[in-house]
Amino acid sequence: MISLVLVIFVNTLVLWLLNQNENIQKLAKENASKQERVNNLCHSLYFVKIAEEENCHSNSAKTAINNEFTALMDNRHTKRLHTIQNLYALCFEADEEKRSIPHKDDESTSQILKNLETIDQHIQDHAPKYPIDKISKIDISILRLAVYELLIEKKEPMKVIINEAIELAKELGNDRSYSFVNAVLGSLNTEVTTPK
Repeated sequence: MISLVLVIFVNTLVLWLLNQNENIQKLAKENASKQERVNNLCHSLYFVKIAEEENCHSNSAKTAINNEFTALMDNRHTKRLHTIQNLYALCFEADEEKRSIPHKDDESTSQILKNLETIDQHIQDHAPKYPIDKISKIDISILRLAVYELLIEKKEPMKVIINEAIELAKELGNDRSYSFVNAVLGSLNTEVTTPK
């Protein structure tokens, strides 16, 4: 009787371990895919920057790089990604005259820069423990775009903007980026939607 119970227990344990192994392999593939996207983004920014520094007149390299990202993404996601790439690139250059962005025709970037002080103040109000300069560059880029879309542009519903920002944080940020972005935007959403 005890040996039968032991055999059942061992079989159950083996099945559970096999299931856990499958889950671990699935997570590893998802993480590898996310890491590959981040590497591609960094790779693209690097080559666009080099092309601009060398005054490359050929747009074929830029087009090929952009095609990597636009192949599987819808237009709005692509526009948001371009804006984040611009904001991310601008995080590295303090001198306004030397600033160079990969997507010069992106209107959202210029609007965000015009309203940067207001946007950063909203972020600071809803993430008081984190000074703007201490927030990771990709997280602050995502937050700036989301706050701009939520409070200034107001073209999409709040939930859509917040969900997209969370997805971008999952796609481009680190393991904790999406929860940080969610917390800041959730706090902002509560303030905006709560009647005074």
